[in-house]
Amino acid sequence: MDIDKPDDVLLMQAYHAQAGQARWVVTLGYVWQAGGCLPEAQAWPWLLAHFPEEAFDAGLKKTRGSYGVAGQAWAPPGQHTTAMAVQVQLGHLQKTLHVHGTRRWQHTLAGWRASAAEPFQSLPLTLRQAYGGAGYNENPYGCGWLKDPEQAQGVLLPHTEHPDTPVLSPADRWEPAILTRLPAGAGSRMRWVGTVDERWEKERFPWLPDDTDPRLFDAFPQDQVRDGYWQGTESWRVQGMHPQRPEVSGRLPGLRPRLLLRRKGSERIEEAVLDLDTVWLFPQDERVLMLYRASIPVQRADAADVAAAAVFTEYAHEPAGSLPDLQARWTALHAAAGAQGMAHETPQDKEMEPLSDLPQMADASQADPQILAQLQDSLEQGRAQGNAWIADMEERLAPYSPVSLPRIAPLAALVLSEKAEDSDPLQSIEHALQQGQDQLLAQVKDVATRLELDEKPLLALAQLPRAPSTSGPVDMLAEIQAAKAGWADVPPSAFDALEEQGTSLHAELAEMDQRLDSLAAELAVLQAGLAAQGAPQQFIDTLEQFHAHRQAGHSLRGCHLMGLDLRGVELDGADLSGAVLEACILAGKRIDALNLTGARLQNCDLQGVVLSAARLAAGQWENCSLEGGGFAQAQAERLGMTSCRLAGSNWHAAQLDGADLSQCTLDRACFSQAVLRGATFSGAQGHDVDWVGAQMADVRLDSGCILREADMRSADMRGASLQDSDLRGSRFDQADLSDAFLQICDLRAATGWQVQAARSIFKEVNWTGARWPGANFLDAAFDYALIDQTDWRGANLYGAQLGSATVRSVDLEGALLGHLPDWARHTQGGKSR
Repeated sequence: MDIDKPDDVLLMQAYHAQAGQARWVVTLGYVWQAGGCLPEAQAWPWLLAHFPEEAFDAGLKKTRGSYGVAGQAWAPPGQHTTAMAVQVQLGHLQKTLHVHGTRRWQHTLAGWRASAAEPFQSLPLTLRQAYGGAGYNENPYGCGWLKDPEQAQGVLLPHTEHPDTPVLSPADRWEPAILTRLPAGAGSRMRWVGTVDERWEKERFPWLPDDTDPRLFDAFPQDQVRDGYWQGTESWRVQGMHPQRPEVSGRLPGLRPRLLLRRKGSERIEEAVLDLDTVWLFPQDERVLMLYRASIPVQRADAADVAAAAVFTEYAHEPAGSLPDLQARWTALHAAAGAQGMAHETPQDKEMEPLSDLPQMADASQADPQILAQLQDSLEQGRAQGNAWIADMEERLAPYSPVSLPRIAPLAALVLSEKAEDSDPLQSIEHALQQGQDQLLAQVKDVATRLELDEKPLLALAQLPRAPSTSGPVDMLAEIQAAKAGWADVPPSAFDALEEQGTSLHAELAEMDQRLDSLAAELAVLQAGLAAQGAPQQFIDTLEQFHAHRQAGHSLRGCHLMGLDLRGVELDGADLSGAVLEACILAGKRIDALNLTGARLQNCDLQGVVLSAARLAAGQWENCSLEGGGFAQAQAERLGMTSCRLAGSNWHAAQLDGADLSQCTLDRACFSQAVLRGATFSGAQGHDVDWVGAQMADVRLDSGCILREADMRSADMRGASLQDSDLRGSRFDQADLSDAFLQICDLRAATGWQVQAARSIFKEVNWTGARWPGANFLDAAFDYALIDQTDWRGANLYGAQLGSATVRSVDLEGALLGHLPDWARHTQGGKSR
């Protein structure tokens, strides 16, 4: 789906269904400050930092307006206090909280009493400062709740109280005094959930019961909720939550966002109705977040029937643009983009821009100091890689959870420092990695050019912005667990699939860290090579120079070898780490213990070469010929091969963790027993590739992979991501595909005897003629899959979801069916036609 939107709009998407009608819920967020809306690039990291416990929004449509306040209570400037009041007013809604310094329960002759409050200058107003505690489902993050009130000695009292219900005894029970959202499992929210019974579990799960009260979606205490939606022009005022001013106030800016959409197979433009249902006040920053929301009926639960959408922002005091006018503006946007060769894409779909096309970075003097401080902490995953990873997470959760995760947006540039004069290559690289993106990229390119190094791994590291530490996946798992604990009347099994998917998110987070570690290790290899040189790189383009260099006792580490035929040269044990080999020939040689760690090979001929005990880690090989080569048991972690030809090559038992073989040809290549955890095969092509017994956890096949009749028997492919791949006729017998994600894959005539595929997602997968008898599809999902002439005899389909699949012919003899639809249960012991 293509979505056009202004740069200052935060876009969130979620999916919901009620009474059998699937809905696409679109949320448009605006962070308003004096002078206008905050750009998305600055808004996301600033916003997410304010919500350490719970996500700031669930992304679902509400039936009325609500508000929240995020920040701290502040004593008068330059003073400390032991107690104070915080007051909030938005429109006609008003609320007051009493805030106290640290107090503890003390047992005296007169009974329990609170100790004198300690003075404070500022105090966060989050769930942790309110009444609650572990085991108290109304607020498991808080303090003051005791299972046994007689054990109260020394226990903290809550910092916040409602004015009319002060804390008097540890035996009392109070509602948390908060200005933020209620926890997901809070009883005051769960009471609005509809009928939860066996029928719901079988027919409607994971969607909410159809008779759910809309007040469930309010998410805030009822004194922060109004009848009807916000107009967007209300005044607001907050007292006691600014470090310099006793009161801050303002007025909502009166925005009028417009959301247009076009469905697939139609040219008609529709306009969705947007309502302002949530307002967040940030008094310390004097900013306001406004969330406008639309709930749009769709044919598919993932809204795949919507082809495109566009967002336009108007002001309420201006005349509203007509639908034809907006349509014309939308058309003009696409025309302009086409003239510039630019595609308008959603934050999910947008790929990383070519480095040469990166836009100019923002003036560092205008950047938010808080964001700069966050950006300078450390390097994190790049925006495109992070967004692709988040998209994977959403696809995994799509059948189970209606909540979508926000995308990582480009961040503002760091404050730039002057480039040090006469810096050596290593210092230049280290210096560049700590600078703003604009200067950083130019500097790294310059270093790479001067030293004739492969700039790709350096640029990949250099362009990694400090992504916000989004707590989306973690928060989602916490919400699932909190709801499971607090929803006593619901069968625990109803939450198991959600919880398992949430757990898989944590595994994916670990994968993200591993990939970052791999990039860092790759940089370390290059740095070590530069440091070891201690001199400018040696350029060698004749065999005479090569032999003279070695006879003089010089190392080949980091040297640049150009156009050399090395077939007659003794290279056993040679150290070419960090070297550049360009248009060199090693074909047909047997070389023992060759060290090519961190080396760059370009247009080299290695056909038939046999590298025994080779060290190839973190190398970058481009457009090389490796046909028939022997690389068995090579140490090749994080090896990058782009557009290389590997037909007939042998990588048996090689260590290829984190390797990238994108756009390579792999006909009859052998990777049996190889370790390929986290490896990438984007756009790779090959026939009859051998992956028997390979360790391929978290492997990625995507971008039009064509790997027909591949042999993946007994391979460990847990958590693998296979997207847009042709795997016709491939063999997966006894492979482990647990928690894998397959989308738009062709499994026609594929075999999978006794495959383990619990909790896997097979979205839009073609199963025609596939034979997977005895496969374990426990809790698997087959969204929009085509199942025709498929053999699933003896398979475990308990908990599997096939509601949106097209089932034409399937053999289910002896299969365990569980809660499958009637068509499946009625065919147990036979075939379905």
